[in-house]
Amino acid sequence: MHRAAVVLVPLSIITLMALPSPGAAAPTPAAAPTQPAVRSAEQIEKDIAAIEHQEAEALVRGDTAALERIWAPDLVITASSNSIRSGAEALGYLKSGQMKLTKLDRRVERIAVHGAVAVAMGEETFVPAAGAGAGKTLRRRYTDVYVEEDGRWRLIARQATLIPTA
Repeated sequence: MHRAAVVLVPLSIITLMALPSPGAAAPTPAAAPTQPAVRSAEQIEKDIAAIEHQEAEALVRGDTAALERIWAPDLVITASSNSIRSGAEALGYLKSGQMKLTKLDRRVERIAVHGAVAVAMGEETFVPAAGAGAGKTLRRRYTDVYVEEDGRWRLIARQATLIPTA
């Protein structure tokens, strides 16, 4: 029977073996993963306000391509008519001419940012060209909810309430 010999090597020798030899290039540290730039709440609020105005302009123009870029595919809307519809339904109404605005002035009053969620609230004055109220100047309060996905803000929920005329 053979016995295995145990060799004890002092820790200082192992440490010396791990050091680079004289004249060898120093090891380069591993590159730190790059992080996306952190945006302040104020910057995000400006971005959301700009999107709010872009959406209002697209609604007046009937620009469904622009709206599809702004609206999330699963957008849910509680309309000022008290009906709940999808973004796809709203796009269909725009394309068919059932929903058309001749004017939409949106006043963003407050934007709250909570991580990847932003809520915009304000008041709109609008003139529908079709449907109930066609040709009349109407006012409504609204709330829009945005979610940031892949560095892009998308509207996922909207609620609008008509302000009664006096």
